[in-house]
Amino acid sequence: MIKGEVAIITSKKDIASMNIKDKLLSMHPFKETSDYVFGNPLYKSKQLTLITIEHDLVFADFLEEKLDFKTFIFASRHESMAKLPSLLTHAPGNFTNQVKLGGLPKRLCIASPNAMLSALKELKRQQIRQGLSGWEVSFEATHHGPFLEKTAAIFVEIGSSPNEWSNDKAGEAVASAILEAAFSDEKEEVSIAFGGPHYTPKISKYALDKEIPVGHIAPKYVLDELGEDMILQMIERTRGYVKYALLDWKGMRSIHREKLTALLKNLGLELVRL
Repeated sequence: MIKGEVAIITSKKDIASMNIKDKLLSMHPFKETSDYVFGNPLYKSKQLTLITIEHDLVFADFLEEKLDFKTFIFASRHESMAKLPSLLTHAPGNFTNQVKLGGLPKRLCIASPNAMLSALKELKRQQIRQGLSGWEVSFEATHHGPFLEKTAAIFVEIGSSPNEWSNDKAGEAVASAILEAAFSDEKEEVSIAFGGPHYTPKISKYALDKEIPVGHIAPKYVLDELGEDMILQMIERTRGYVKYALLDWKGMRSIHREKLTALLKNLGLELVRL
């Protein structure tokens, strides 16, 4: 069993992941060790471990069989039909029974809100520094696998087509964001969020403006299926004291506003209308 605080996970099947790995090796003092894990050399620094696997990252449910870490940070591609250039971060998990992209039905990984906020802040800084002005920078809603029982996990991604995945500036931006996330401070008071589209513009802006860490985000398209059991799981599977529930008020139907307001107040969360 390999142990540590933070492991960065990359995949040989992912162009963006290999791009980001290359940048990480040049930006941080990783040293190749004589150890192999999942068929690939293990890289370590004093604080971090860098691991490469052969599988798609969303199907890497097996990681905890050999790795005992507090947090996994996945360096990943993002795909979308719109092919919008983007720099993104999010927690993994499935709010519904749909598991085409890995994980388990209606199971969430442990979210790390402070790491996600640190990543988002650095992605914004790097967007300016690298001249990526036309790129979307935001949180994504919680989605896809893998499912991990005891290790907190975040994805930091380059979207959304091969042109972007191999872009050196995007690779540097995400590598820098991953390093910021790996060394993030742990603010105790954090939030979960509801409503809005998949790319969560209001939630992302509020988190950046107010420096409020956000864990799991349930977008508008899952709210029909979202009951108290999943809301409790969002709270329990978010690292830190979940004090706030951020509500994209216009990004949900009135029936969902009423249901969520009642449930969240009953659970003792402080509601923030965006």
